[in-house]
Amino acid sequence: MAVGGVLLSAMAHRALGPNGYQAYRQREAQKHQLELDIRQLTIRNIELNGDVQKLSSYDNKTIEGVARQDLKLAKPGEVIYVLPPETPKK
Repeated sequence: MAVGGVLLSAMAHRALGPNGYQAYRQREAQKHQLELDIRQLTIRNIELNGDVQKLSSYDNKTIEGVARQDLKLAKPGEVIYVLPPETPKK
């Protein structure tokens, strides 16, 4: 009977301990999240590389677009209106 209790206790420790099933599930969830982050960063990297290619070609229209959109720059005499981001409706 005592051997069964020790065995059961050892199994419980193995399943619930620091390297048990719960820890395994947490590591798997973390791995999945990191894989998603890698995919998103890879896509963003591709987009940024495309921007670098466009800007490297000295295309004045592209450079002006970036200056206007990202840097909020304007030509002399122009006025820029920046609207707040749209809030989702409930």
